[in-house]
Amino acid sequence: MKTLALSLSVALSLSSPSHAETLTIHSEKNHNIELDGKLSEDVWEKSTIIKVNNVTYPYDNAVAPVDTTAYLLEDGEKIYVAFKAKIKNITELRASKRNRDEIENDDYVAIKIDTFSDARKAFMFAVNPYGVQKDLVDNEHNNTASINWDAVWESAGSIEEDQYVVEMAIPLSSLQYNDEDGQPLKWGLELLRFYPRNLIYRISHMPFDRERACRLCQMESISLFENREHVNSIDFTPEVTAGWERKRGDIASPWEHDSSNNIGITARWKTSPSSQFLGTINPDFSQVEADAGVLNVNEPFALYFQERRLFFTEAAELFESHDELVYTRNISSPTWGAKYTTQSGEHNLAAIIARDSETSILIPGMLRSSLHSLDEESTQGAVRYRYSLNQNASVGATGTLRKADVYENTLLSFDGKYRASDTTTFYYQDSLSRTQYPEDLLNYSCPDAECNNNNDAFSGRRTLFEIEEEQENLYVFLSYIKTDLGYRADLGFQNEVGTVKKEVYGYYDWFSETDWWTNVYLGGSSEYKDSIEGDFLGNKRTAFAGFSGPWQSTLHLEKIYAERIGINEQVGVVSSLGENTKFSNDGWSITLSASPTSWLKGNVYYSKMDAIDFSEDRQGMETLSSLSLQVRGSDDIEVSLDLSYNPFKIGRDTLYEASVADLRFVYNPTNKHQLKASVIYYKLKQNKDMYDYAVLENYKDWQLQLIYTYEVNSLTKVYAGVASIDYETSLTNKVGPITQSAFFKFSYGFSI
Repeated sequence: MKTLALSLSVALSLSSPSHAETLTIHSEKNHNIELDGKLSEDVWEKSTIIKVNNVTYPYDNAVAPVDTTAYLLEDGEKIYVAFKAKIKNITELRASKRNRDEIENDDYVAIKIDTFSDARKAFMFAVNPYGVQKDLVDNEHNNTASINWDAVWESAGSIEEDQYVVEMAIPLSSLQYNDEDGQPLKWGLELLRFYPRNLIYRISHMPFDRERACRLCQMESISLFENREHVNSIDFTPEVTAGWERKRGDIASPWEHDSSNNIGITARWKTSPSSQFLGTINPDFSQVEADAGVLNVNEPFALYFQERRLFFTEAAELFESHDELVYTRNISSPTWGAKYTTQSGEHNLAAIIARDSETSILIPGMLRSSLHSLDEESTQGAVRYRYSLNQNASVGATGTLRKADVYENTLLSFDGKYRASDTTTFYYQDSLSRTQYPEDLLNYSCPDAECNNNNDAFSGRRTLFEIEEEQENLYVFLSYIKTDLGYRADLGFQNEVGTVKKEVYGYYDWFSETDWWTNVYLGGSSEYKDSIEGDFLGNKRTAFAGFSGPWQSTLHLEKIYAERIGINEQVGVVSSLGENTKFSNDGWSITLSASPTSWLKGNVYYSKMDAIDFSEDRQGMETLSSLSLQVRGSDDIEVSLDLSYNPFKIGRDTLYEASVADLRFVYNPTNKHQLKASVIYYKLKQNKDMYDYAVLENYKDWQLQLIYTYEVNSLTKVYAGVASIDYETSLTNKVGPITQSAFFKFSYGFSI
C-alpha cells in the first residue's frame, strides 16, 4: 500500500539535477586538519568551495533565505567536508545534543554521494551544529531511505554568533565503491542544508527537476581520489553482555531467577572497495531500547517493527526487492551468522546465513495472521542478485530458506523494474514457495486440500504488477497482486495470502511560494480484494485532501467508504467464506501536526470508523484518538509523550476501552553520553457481559526502563540499564512486578 508520496519526510529526501561537467575535488595529502568545528587550518582555503543556495523544497528552485558555503577536499584516504551555515537569529537555531540519527528536527547540513555513479544508491552523511551525526542509505530501487545503516566516520560542530560550522571526515574504508586502478573515482554529489523555521527549507547546491521521477539520476558528477590508498582491512567488534532477571507468572507466585553472560565477536573483512564479508559468533542481538507502545486490540494482522541490529542493517538495502522477502527480525536469537555483499558495475549480490536457537513463524491468512514458535533450532538464509541493464531497467532474483527438523520453507522470486520515461515506472515480481509444517501447525494454517497437496508439503505463488506515474503536480499508482493460499514467505513479512488485490491511488498537488501555505493536494483511492476463488473479501474507496503551511504545519483529512467480511467459521487462519457477513468499514479521519517553536512539536490524530468485532463477528463503531508531543527543555534535555485512546462500541454499549501512554525522558550532557528513561502504560477495560467466553474485565501493565549509553561510534558502545514490568488485573486488584531485569553491554571496534 503506497502512502502519500509527497509527505514531508519523503519530500525532504529528494535529490537535485546534475551539472553537465564533472567537478574535480581538490586533493591535499599533507595537511593538519583537526576536526574541531573551527576551520582554522590554512588548507581549507585550497579546498573546492561550493555555494549551497537553492531551495528545492517547499519551493521550486528558489533563492535560499540564508547563506551556506561548503568546502571539500580529499587526501587519498578520507574525504573532508565542511560547512559554514549563516544564521539570521541565533535564538531561532534548532539544535540538540542527541545520539546519532536523532537530529531530524534540527538544523543540519549534509553531503549525499553516489559512490558507484549509477543512480541506484546514495549514502548521506549529515551533522547538526553540535556535531551529532546522522547517516542513511537512499535506495533508488524502492524509493526508500534507511537510517538503520551506520558507518564509522568523524564529525565536529561549533556555534558562533552569526553562523554554525561543521566538519566531517569520511574514510574510504567506510564506503563501498567502484575502483578502477589508476583512474580517479567518479561519484554523484549533492550538498544540502536543512533549515527548519516557520517552514522547513531543503537547500541544495543545485536545482532539482520535479518532472523527473529519478532523484539520484540528477546528482552532480565529481572526480576525486586519483591517488587513493585502499586497505583491505578487517574490522573486529568483540562484545561482552551480562544480564540478570527474575520473573513470575503473577504477583502471588514466587520469583524465578535467571542470569546470563555472553562473549561474542563480529568481524568485517573488506576484500575490495566493493565487496565485504561479515561474520558473527555467539552474538548478543538483544534490542536495548523498547519498541514504542502500540495498541493491538481487535487487530487481525501481525504488527511490523523496524530492524535496528547492526549486523543485519549493514548493506541491508542490497536484499531489498519490491516485496519484503528478507525481514531479519525473524532471526531472533542466532548462535552464529555470516553475510557477503558485493557490487561490481551492473551486478549486485548479497547473501546471508544464520543459525537461530529459536524459530518463530508468521502464519498468514486471508483475513488474519498469527505468530507461532517452534521449540527447536533452525537455519535461515537468503541470496539476492540484481542486474542493472542501464539507469532505467533492472532485473533481480531472490532465494530464501528456513529449515528446522520438522519445518522447512523455501522461496524463489524474480523481479524487474523499468522506467519507461522520466515520470513512468513499471514494477513486476513473481515468487514461488514450498513449505513443510509439522502436523499441528499444518492443520492450523492450511487444513484444506487447496494448499495441502500431499498432506506433507504445500506450495504457492505470488504475482505483483505495479505502475507508478510521478509528475510535478500529479501522482498515480496502479497495483495488481495475486497471492495463492499456499504461498509462504517465512523469512520475509507476508501476513496475507489467498487473495487478489487491485488498487488505484492518486492525487494532484498545488504548490505556492508564500509563507502562509506551501502545498495543497486532493486525491483518492480505490481497492478491491477477493479470495483466490473469486469470493468477496472487501473493498475500500477513499477521498482525501491535505495542506502544508506555517509553523511547519500539515493537515490531512480523509473520508473512507469500505466494507469487508468478518472471520466467521474460522479454522486457524483459514476461513470458510460461504456464510460470512459483509460489514461496513465507513468512516473518516483527521491528522494535524505542527512545530510552532524550536522547543515544541506536536501531532494529533482522530478517526471514527464503522468496524468489526473480530472476536464474534459483529458490527460496531471504533474511534481512535492519539496525541504526540516532543518538548525540548534545553539543547540537552527532551521529553516526549505519546497518548492513544481506543474505545469500541456495539450499539450504545462499550465493548472495550484500550489506552496507551508512552513517556520518555532523554538527557544528553554531551554527544556521546545519554541517559534515557521510559514509562509505557497500557490499560484495557472489557465488558465481560458482552463476550461469549471469559475475559479479564480490567488489565493494566507498566513497562519501566532506565538506560545509560556511551557511544564513541557505531561500533564502540556501552549500555547499562534496568527494566521492570508491573501489572494488575481484575483477578488480583493489586499492582506488582512480574519481571525485573538489569543488563550491561560493551562492544569495542578496531581494525587490523
